[in-house]
Amino acid sequence: MKAWYQNNHIWQEADTLLEALGWKDFTQGRIAVVGAGGKTSTIFRLAKEFAAGNRRVVITTTTHMLRELGVLATTVEEVRELLLQQPIVIAGRTAKDGKIASLEAAEIMALSHIADMVLIEADGSKHLPLKVPAAQEPVIPVGTDRVLVVAGLSGMGGILSECCHRAELVQALLQVTPEHRIGPEDVALMIQKGYLEKHLLPNGYQGIVILNQAEGGKKEAGRKIAELLAPYPCVMTQLKEE
Repeated sequence: MKAWYQNNHIWQEADTLLEALGWKDFTQGRIAVVGAGGKTSTIFRLAKEFAAGNRRVVITTTTHMLRELGVLATTVEEVRELLLQQPIVIAGRTAKDGKIASLEAAEIMALSHIADMVLIEADGSKHLPLKVPAAQEPVIPVGTDRVLVVAGLSGMGGILSECCHRAELVQALLQVTPEHRIGPEDVALMIQKGYLEKHLLPNGYQGIVILNQAEGGKKEAGRKIAELLAPYPCVMTQLKEE
């Protein structure tokens, strides 16, 4: 894992994702992760780092997410019991195709009373690196403390119809054809219009943009996107191990 953050407009490498986010002192709350291109990787990295700081962590979803190996807690009571044995618990309902589905809203709310951190995958992207959300997306629970908006830099230079979830919404926003090749300005606009102005800022959420998949030459595109989104905070990550 690698992560970079800006300090006085200079990019610096961080030792942990929590350091890059400026969250080393954030010890209790609910975090929703939305967007595309690394939501699940972001959640599991955060869970690992919070657990290393002796925090009890629950991972869940308000949509669907891939199921990891291990015991799946399907009730709040099961979560409570498992947290006595291990620092990280995955909670949800069994779904098709190796995925888990959401608990009830009241159950997600109750998780905050038995865990220090609740990490929520609150959006879907069909494994594509970029997206613009539909009207019913993302599904951010009431009482969420902070929101992370993830975008995958592997989409840079890609053809819109091949690298964007909700491609028709991306086309409408950018006013381009399906064959359009995605550039930094496009991604910045997708994040700004699709997430920041529509969901985060009007609802007063504290949020940070994560520009993931910052391998090799993709970091330059990430810097450009962050510049276009300023002063909104952005970090760059390379969450998959090389």
